[in-house]
Amino acid sequence: MRNSYECWRDTWKPSMLVLTMVLIHGYCSRDGMNRTKEKWEDEVSTKCLNAKAGMYTLNEDIDMKAKVAAMTRRLEELELKKTT
Repeated sequence: MRNSYECWRDTWKPSMLVLTMVLIHGYCSRDGMNRTKEKWEDEVSTKCLNAKAGMYTLNEDIDMKAKVAAMTRRLEELELKKTT
């Protein structure tokens, strides 16, 4: 019987090969090889400006509540550690 690593490895290698081929094909077919450095930097900078900081963004109230809750939990852990 094969272990899970061998199954994962056999599944991972072909899928990574396909993804790599797709990326190379997209790069070569869309004028990727003929770009100047300035054109590439402009494209990357516009993409970076439009990217979100994280997958989920919270409004300030919820973010502050989450930070307070995390600090409270951490303080309770430290108090428990101090008493024992």
